[in-house]
Amino acid sequence: MRETQLELFHLGPPEQLPLLPYENPLPGRFPSDFFSCIPTEPGVYRMRGERAELLYVGKAKNLRARVRSYARAAPENASPKVLRLLQKIRTIEWETAADEKAALLRENALLRTHRPPFNVANNASHTYAFFHLSDESDDEIRLHFALAVDPSYPDVYGAFKGIGRALSAYRALLRLLTLVTLDEPSAAALPAILMNRRRLPTFAIPHPRDASPLERRLFYRRLRQFFNGTGATLLAAFEKLGARKSLDAFTRALVELDLETLTEFHASHAKRNYRVKRATAFDEHLIPQSRLDDLFVLASRTGS
Repeated sequence: MRETQLELFHLGPPEQLPLLPYENPLPGRFPSDFFSCIPTEPGVYRMRGERAELLYVGKAKNLRARVRSYARAAPENASPKVLRLLQKIRTIEWETAADEKAALLRENALLRTHRPPFNVANNASHTYAFFHLSDESDDEIRLHFALAVDPSYPDVYGAFKGIGRALSAYRALLRLLTLVTLDEPSAAALPAILMNRRRLPTFAIPHPRDASPLERRLFYRRLRQFFNGTGATLLAAFEKLGARKSLDAFTRALVELDLETLTEFHASHAKRNYRVKRATAFDEHLIPQSRLDDLFVLASRTGS
């Protein structure tokens, strides 16, 4: 009976209640007519701190409505980050734009230039990745993963936004490429470095010993098509690998997981970059990381 009572009344730690009711600081820091003077046009706004340092940049379809919403923020309708931001704001600036698309592009430019501490998206260069390929050797294909373009490689693809997913795809690709070169594919035969989380900037995949020059060129072409988003025949080759009856259970599970990772990357990164370039008539092979977010904005306005 006593144990039942303990289970019944164990509700966890009590909720911490504030000693004083929350009071939004913005209405007291700005004149009563400040927010009504803000235009209702699209544009961007900047919030600065006590030393005029830039804290946050935002865009709005209606500047007045968006900025005024900060003056009404409270714990029940705003995130802790926004509540922390409100305590630091001393100045609010704005500039109008021709339309919402222009406001988005201006916001991207400000984020890249200033990287305000309260912004998360679109303002960190280390979130972009590039894949490098080379088949200059007759015996192997070299792959290189980096956060910037290495001009020593003949084929470079990117920029791909989201280093986490790109790095996971790189590891998955190396494992599958290695497995398809083996006469008896097995996870036990993979180099140990491919099975852990150690840094993998560059890796070489040997061609199958019995592959003809034509087969090697076709395989490299499939790899290039995968990264530029124009073809998925490489994924089909990995599907055939996963269907082999000789695979042990662990290897089969690894192949299926890596194939899923690559399929998601191909759809969300490689094919998306290809569609964005077509929608915006961007005719360069590489998308610089400084242009990628702008191209996403322009493509979204065309329905791509």
